[in-house]
Amino acid sequence: MNENMNQDTNTNMDMNQNPNMSMNQNPDMNQNMDINQNTNIGMNQNNPVVKKKSNKGLIVLIILLLIIIILLSSYIVYDKLNDKESAKKNESEVKENVSKEENKEEQEEKIESRDLTQEELTYFKDHFNKININGFVGQSYSNINDINLFDLLYVGIDEEYGKQLSEEEKQEYLKYSSADEIYTEVTKIEDDALKKFLKENANLDHKKGSYVDGFIYIPKYDAYYYMHGDTNYWGVDSCNSGKIDENGNYIVNCTLMDYSKESAGTNIKTTLKKVDDNFVFISNECESGDCETLKFRNTEGRK
Repeated sequence: MNENMNQDTNTNMDMNQNPNMSMNQNPDMNQNMDINQNTNIGMNQNNPVVKKKSNKGLIVLIILLLIIIILLSSYIVYDKLNDKESAKKNESEVKENVSKEENKEEQEEKIESRDLTQEELTYFKDHFNKININGFVGQSYSNINDINLFDLLYVGIDEEYGKQLSEEEKQEYLKYSSADEIYTEVTKIEDDALKKFLKENANLDHKKGSYVDGFIYIPKYDAYYYMHGDTNYWGVDSCNSGKIDENGNYIVNCTLMDYSKESAGTNIKTTLKKVDDNFVFISNECESGDCETLKFRNTEGRK
């Protein structure tokens, strides 16, 4: 009995002295612990409650993403529609404003048609008889662009006949012309003055130094020259009637002076437009009389 007690006591002492060794030396116990741990992990992984919570969170996240996408798409579509509506509105306003301006201009341009007064007819007779203006009524043309510059500028663009040339200018002119000497008057037209004259009276543009029928251009003096001793002036005897039409055009009916039997009773219809303080020529048509002479006044300068 004492021996048994001593053995138990020794055994307990050994276990107390090295408890770790005793557990490690017990493989069955370690194996059972590993199995329990694995079993707990497996149970957590296969636990339906855990799975359900995980799936529910994923679904909520997906729903939130879908809502955000829908909201963003709706905003983009709305923004584009709003831009289109704004563009249409702006375009409509622009068209409306343009239409209003056009109607306003049309109303301003529309002038009540009326007959010219005697005072106005007298003014046009005097105006047409000016030396520098007479060339506009001394030839016929249905459009101002068809006017012959040689006929128009034949006697110059000054209110008085010809300018006197200096001796140096005469010598320069002879270098450019085929004449041996100057034996008649020479019409001189400076380029800047010609440009202004054509613009104010005919709304025609003139390029500096461009060719003018029959005239010689001398760069040194920036002017055009033509030597001749006659004139193509054809005075206006009377302006008998006229009117202002609905477009604001002045239509004047005049009779030219009788210089010969052929020219007797030559009637013209001249159309002009008032621009600022000037009357711009639009056309000059022969109604009766010596219409052929009005077509071909000076053939020398024509091509």
